[in-house]
Amino acid sequence: MNTMATSTLGSRPRTKNSPQTFLMVAILIALALSPLPLGSNRPVFWAFGALIAGLGGAIYFGSFALRGERIRISTPWMKPAIILGGLYLGWLIVQILPLGLMLGGFETALPSGLVITTNTLSLTPGATTVAALRVAGYGMVFMLVLQIAGNRDRAKYIAQMLVFIVVGWALYGLLALIQFDDTILLFEKWAYLGSATGPFVNRNSFATFLAMGMITCLGLAADRATRRNSMHSSSVTTRLTDASTMHIYLMILIGLVLLATILQTNSRMGVFAGLIGTGLTTTLILARRLGLGRGTLLLVPVILIIVGSLSAWLYGGTLVDRLGGVEQDANVRLAVYRQVLDMIAQRPVVGWGADSFEVVYRAFRAPPVSPEFSWARAHSTYLAHWSETGILFGSIPLLLVGAAFFACLIAALRRDSDIVLPAIGAGVIATGATHSLVDFSLEMQANVWLFLALVALALGGHKASSPVAHKAAEKSAAAGDPAIPAAQTHSRRRKRRRRS
Repeated sequence: MNTMATSTLGSRPRTKNSPQTFLMVAILIALALSPLPLGSNRPVFWAFGALIAGLGGAIYFGSFALRGERIRISTPWMKPAIILGGLYLGWLIVQILPLGLMLGGFETALPSGLVITTNTLSLTPGATTVAALRVAGYGMVFMLVLQIAGNRDRAKYIAQMLVFIVVGWALYGLLALIQFDDTILLFEKWAYLGSATGPFVNRNSFATFLAMGMITCLGLAADRATRRNSMHSSSVTTRLTDASTMHIYLMILIGLVLLATILQTNSRMGVFAGLIGTGLTTTLILARRLGLGRGTLLLVPVILIIVGSLSAWLYGGTLVDRLGGVEQDANVRLAVYRQVLDMIAQRPVVGWGADSFEVVYRAFRAPPVSPEFSWARAHSTYLAHWSETGILFGSIPLLLVGAAFFACLIAALRRDSDIVLPAIGAGVIATGATHSLVDFSLEMQANVWLFLALVALALGGHKASSPVAHKAAEKSAAAGDPAIPAAQTHSRRRKRRRRS
């Protein structure tokens, strides 16, 4: 017999064996396995990931088409987002078309004076083809998660499961570092010895993965801790021992494990970016739920920075030692950035081709950047996009992420209810955007999948002006959400002003 599950936010009932439930399980399995191996940062895993996402999308959306039903989530912002995403993907395809056969070839002068002629805009059409597949897979992952995020109870459950997945990899990372002789998937490491990297090769990428889990974890903990029905229980004993409080304790414990693992990655920017995202998320939730003043709210990120700094000083010895080498590392990194800017200046419109950086940069590399090391990435996702796909089309992914950030921020600040997942989404984007300034963590497929899943969960909620939203607000107010009465009062005042 099928049991029915209903959402507290007004979603219609779903049977436990509904397509959304099967899709949820499949997505969680895919996200749990995505770090295997090496953060899925190899062409074969990009192609395999795109294949899995494509098959999942074909089955899910195909089933709706056969039944003549519409997709579950369809909001006004989806059309422009799909158009922009389609333009970006279309540009990658244009980069690999042999247009030179019709136009007489494309000549490019390299800094050495050598002039090369190609039939494609991309200097590495094979790599760009795989990049196009990867980007298409990313879009499908986002759309699939968005479809199951309309039921906000299910969305929170998925976020909770993602926390467990991330902390599972965090525990593996600690064990691999301490108990398994600092190995990677039981094999000898060839880089970042002495740093926790988990299933990733790069410590910074692992730090970003962990930070997204920490933000989600502490956001869910803040959600539970600030609910009115848990804050005003009948007795102190009940408040300290009920199931909700035990859940808060568990989330705090997981958050501490994730923070400890981030410190063991010895990633300077990973720690900093993670604290920024965590501070933003917790501040947004506390501001709405507790009605704290600006002065009090400013203490939240300050306290987090102090806690992070003390933790780094006590438990992150290698991390503290690495802070002393910031100036030397910055000199080399700035030299790389100047050379990447030269790449952009030479082909500002068309770019050099998606995923072509490793090959093209060799022609621009010069001292003080040592030729002993191969620079496979630009160490700045922003510069990577502009150098590979041009300033115009390379700005599309940045624009989409920026729009998602503001959508999450506005939802967390203005919605009558359902503020937690948008607050988490804003924190996750803030962390990713900050770390991407000086690194390539969001160029790892495992990180991108987790990032897209959390952002889709944040954006999948109801619109505050919808009838469903008002019913959900009334239900949440009856349950004791302190953010609801104040928001409803503000809404009534605005209506009175309009009438007058």
